Amino acid sequence: MIKYFFKYFLFFISIFIFIDCANVGAPSGGPKDTQAPVVISSYPKNESVNFNDKKIKIDFDEYIKLKNLNKNLIISPPLNKKPDVKIKNKSLIISIKDSLQKNTTYTFNFNDAIVDINEGNPKSNFKFVFSTGNIIDSLKISGQILNAFDLTPAKNIFVFLYKNTNDTMPLKQKPYYITKTNKTGNFEFTNIAKSNYMIFALDDKNSNFIFDSPSENIAFSDTLIKPDIKIIEKIDTIKTDTLQNDSIVVFKLNKYLPNNIKMFLFNENQKKQFLVSAKRVSKEKLILIFNKTLKTTPLIKLLNNSNKNCFIIDTNATNDTLNVWITDSLAYNADTIHLLIKHEITDSLQKITLKTDTFELTKPTYLKNGEQKFNNNLSKTSFSINVKNKGILDIYKNINISLNTPIKQKKINKIYLYQKKDTSFIKINPKIFEDSLNKQKIVLKNKWEESGNYKLVINDSCFCSIYNVCNKSNTIYFSVTKFSDYGNLKITLDSINNKNIILQLLDSKKNIVKIYFTNTNNSFNFLYLKPGKYYLKAIFDSNNNKKWDTGNYKNKIQPERIKFFDKEINIRANWDVEETFEL
Repeated sequence: MIKYFFKYFLFFISIFIFIDCANVGAPSGGPKDTQAPVVISSYPKNESVNFNDKKIKIDFDEYIKLKNLNKNLIISPPLNKKPDVKIKNKSLIISIKDSLQKNTTYTFNFNDAIVDINEGNPKSNFKFVFSTGNIIDSLKISGQILNAFDLTPAKNIFVFLYKNTNDTMPLKQKPYYITKTNKTGNFEFTNIAKSNYMIFALDDKNSNFIFDSPSENIAFSDTLIKPDIKIIEKIDTIKTDTLQNDSIVVFKLNKYLPNNIKMFLFNENQKKQFLVSAKRVSKEKLILIFNKTLKTTPLIKLLNNSNKNCFIIDTNATNDTLNVWITDSLAYNADTIHLLIKHEITDSLQKITLKTDTFELTKPTYLKNGEQKFNNNLSKTSFSINVKNKGILDIYKNINISLNTPIKQKKINKIYLYQKKDTSFIKINPKIFEDSLNKQKIVLKNKWEESGNYKLVINDSCFCSIYNVCNKSNTIYFSVTKFSDYGNLKITLDSINNKNIILQLLDSKKNIVKIYFTNTNNSFNFLYLKPGKYYLKAIFDSNNNKKWDTGNYKNKIQPERIKFFDKEINIRANWDVEETFEL
């Protein structure tokens, strides 16, 4: 009985083991696969010569898939017809559909396109190289591309080499060699022939390898690139035995040059000038928005009104937006305004010309309690102040009152300022005046007392608009800071040498805090800085127009040079910092 029991027990155990072993699948548990696919063979072999076939087969040690092939695969020199790239089992098969040039080294750079099928581990920077001649070109060059305005790395930018060094090549012909920048803006060309090359970088929006759109960012070098190789000797000491002399070993290394090409990416700012939109935001206010700064003010007419002086125009700081305030009640009360605008546009030859547009602008409406209402700005005269009620004003600042509607009448003698002394507010006499550059801005200047408490009163009818609507009374209570709440920074520029320099102090978000212009003075004080981290930026203003200028490829003008101070500056309250900025 026991004998039969063991016999059947062993029989069932054997069946169980057999069934368990027969279940083939991905193993559960265990360490995660972090290894990239490995090439075990290929036809032809990588770096083969005299290749004249149309098919390439590369075998890997595991199942693979392709990721963003169109974005990752770069073929250099480029082919006119894209090859057919497919996966079959563990193999990558490339079918070439184009004629290959004679005596040419081709590089298929897959970057991170090949990954394993389970974990997606990439075969990073995988290159397959072959030559249609009897040698493999082996020279290399490398460098970095930075954004010209802020010196940040320019990533995913195409870099081109041209054997024909005519300046028009980037505009009309595909390059001979292609590569792309990585996350740090660095690029490298490998397997290139000894020759003279023109180098050009392009943020290729339409993927045609030609600079044919004004919106595409570019970079170029003023000199030709001459790849070369330098043999350098490295001497090392190897300890052989404690009782014998050390061995001196000389290593010979290849140094590929140039390896420090630096180019700066910019946009030529040749965007076509055009009118973006014309809107009627209230019954009496129109807004005209242009895509670029206007050099001349457009001609504007209201076609359904014979009064030529029936509107007032004001612009924003960048002169690309016009506010049109209609002053004639017959015009602004009309349901529809027929507007004519003669304005600048850029034609197909990139020249500025005039275009005439007409618009029918109806009164904007909204629903209130189920009833349609007209949007109307005439009901009030509004303004904004740079200090809020119960707010805090920086001790070094003035009070600015910005009027949001054109004003016909200002009575600044109806603006009063009081300072709190003990429990009472005592009237004081600040300087109150109209800003010389902006008539819609009133400035109140006073010598503030540290930690002082104040009251600002703007009485009724201080400001009356062109629509004969005046403001209502407004009272604001506020306090001011102390000088010890801020830090100060003194900067000395080294080696200014009569260069035109725009010196900018930037906050932690790279916003401009303060600007100085100089070509002789080399010492600058940045006062009353709030505690925090700051940065210094110098612009080499070659044309002395007080702004940074971009480049132009046709005229071989590089963007104006930028340099940042090599460290961040930490400002603390009630603390002075001194630094020297070497230009």
